[in-house]
Amino acid sequence: MRRVVIVGGGAIGSAIAYFLTRDPGNGEERFEVTVVERDFSYRQASSALSASSIRQQFSTAINIRMSLYGIDFLRNLGETLRVGDEVPDIGLVEPGYLYLASQAGAGVLRENHALQKAHAVDVALLTPDELKARFPWISTEGVELASLGLSGEGWYDGYSLLQAFRRKAVSQGVRYVQTHATGLRLDGRRATGVQIDGGETLDADVVVTATGLNLLALGGIELSVDGVAVSLPERLAYKGMMLSRVPNLVFTIGYTNASWTLKADLVAEYVCRLLEHMERGGYRQCMPVDDDPTLESRPLLDFAAGYVQRSLHLFPRGGSRAPWRLGMSYPQDVVTLRHRALEDGALRFSAP
Repeated sequence: MRRVVIVGGGAIGSAIAYFLTRDPGNGEERFEVTVVERDFSYRQASSALSASSIRQQFSTAINIRMSLYGIDFLRNLGETLRVGDEVPDIGLVEPGYLYLASQAGAGVLRENHALQKAHAVDVALLTPDELKARFPWISTEGVELASLGLSGEGWYDGYSLLQAFRRKAVSQGVRYVQTHATGLRLDGRRATGVQIDGGETLDADVVVTATGLNLLALGGIELSVDGVAVSLPERLAYKGMMLSRVPNLVFTIGYTNASWTLKADLVAEYVCRLLEHMERGGYRQCMPVDDDPTLESRPLLDFAAGYVQRSLHLFPRGGSRAPWRLGMSYPQDVVTLRHRALEDGALRFSAP
């Protein structure tokens, strides 16, 4: 029986532990599984802090097949992950997702629809008139075609799913250890153990890391201005979407407490306002300038999740006051990004 140590006991780590220890079929290998988790409350786990959703409208067959398996698992989760008389309920609802396409994107939507139907996805293409009949409140201006998921798409309580996986894994003999993983014991390039607080090492034949995302600032793009490389940690983020002393660059960091796309939409609207303003003024360049000596820097994201904290040193910094702070309130951002004046003293315009 091989020993497996999983570092990270959130939804992914606990799901791995469950699948490794569920009743094996004939000839399937059995595993002795230990999960290392630093916080059994999971207060800062991404499953507890973010919206959990599932959809079927993908453009590749493998993603569709994976998600079809996922929705089937979620629908039957109560029986699959029940422990004795305790039947988990993750509050799954399936109202579907709606995708809209202009004339330019209608062909892609049709291609995706054909692939989805070939895999028995419950999805429908709608003309603008059909869309308006279903959703009278939607403006169909500029819409050529729509794709609506009829079932198999929606959202659920991610924290409840995490706990259901964990309880079932424990009932199957998985051992959870509350501690920090501090390193790996290596034999060449192979991990043979996980080092934890107190100097103990958990022996392992296989080590699985399930500690969350590894964030990559700006997707790893290397920036330079006039041939000089830009060091992101040395720059401040203007409104969480531009960099100090870097002209004509906008990026998007969505909300950690709401839908990511809410912020992305506001940033896109802001960019349109910005381009129109520059065209009217004859400007070719806009650049935030952090020349206020009283401005103090601070971490860009105030978010305690481990995957954020271990990557923050690679990101630009935030400032001690507006407009050098990353907003995490949609109502406030509506005012700041949609309605407030563009020329605020920090954003400088020029025509070099």
